[in-house]
Amino acid sequence: MKLTTTIASLFLAVLAPVVASEGLLGFVAIADSENEQNVLPASENCFAYPGGPTTTRFINVVPLEDTPAIRCTFFTSATCDGDQITLNTGEHQFRRDLVVGSWECEPQA
Repeated sequence: MKLTTTIASLFLAVLAPVVASEGLLGFVAIADSENEQNVLPASENCFAYPGGPTTTRFINVVPLEDTPAIRCTFFTSATCDGDQITLNTGEHQFRRDLVVGSWECEPQA
């Protein structure tokens, strides 16, 4: 999963200045059910997983350089409601499939 961190770092360097004014806090890397890595924005606005909910066993929450830590709440639906789990900055492995349909993040105090 170190490749995910490298990819997220590249996205941070390239995209962060462009979208920082839009509430971007970092990036979320999700390994989907076919183990493909998807690096997506972590913002204060609800973000729906492209193509609808997916199952995963790995999520990496990566903050922007000027944000020391973030916390993201992941929801089963595409509209930031339903069952939820909150994860802090870092890599998270799950023993069972986790359904992810959307998420929203906030800076950690």
